[in-house]
Amino acid sequence: MLGKQALGLTTCKDAKANGWSTKALDQDLEQVCWREKLEEPPCLYKRKPLLASGVEMIYKQQYQGTLHLLASDGMELCLDASPRKRLTSKEFGGGSFSHCKWDANQMWELNANGSLINSYSGLCATVDLVKDDAGSSEIRSWIATGRRGEIYLAFFNLNSEKTVISANLADITKVFPWKNIKGASCKYHEIWSGESGVTEELISIAVEKHGCSLFVLTCV
Repeated sequence: MLGKQALGLTTCKDAKANGWSTKALDQDLEQVCWREKLEEPPCLYKRKPLLASGVEMIYKQQYQGTLHLLASDGMELCLDASPRKRLTSKEFGGGSFSHCKWDANQMWELNANGSLINSYSGLCATVDLVKDDAGSSEIRSWIATGRRGEIYLAFFNLNSEKTVISANLADITKVFPWKNIKGASCKYHEIWSGESGVTEELISIAVEKHGCSLFVLTCV
């Protein structure tokens, strides 16, 4: 039975946690990748937490030697150490990622033995192969709200061909009934394509094979 790679958290005593290494892309850019010989080994972009002037300078010593791990280069979404959620490699960019911030839950340290540890949770990141569910859909979605009331909607195409994926605002209302967006007008912006517009009913986009898209919605 075929399976997918799944990013998860485990105790750092688990030998399966010792599978990460650094991969240099150029002088200024590095990745942290799973070392196993997989067809598409999961990789995260490595970045030291940026220091700001003022009150955030007090974190300089506290987070010395730690890293932010980004879902993609140039996109400010960092890996959170949340033991409640497992995330397949096809879903990098959403789910267990949120906007990068000064939070111990997002600070990671890569040890010489290949373990990637989050000191806040005391857990290490690992990658497993999980079995596909028989008859499962080849499309996935993820939704969340931001601090300013915006809605994040992601589509993941697991098919081997380009697929049109859609979502009705009525269905989004069922997820967030307190937002009362039924009949509302929503501005949308797709992060990677730059596509923007306004809709009152449907969000739809053609997603490349094994690809994903991420919408930011602001509804009035």
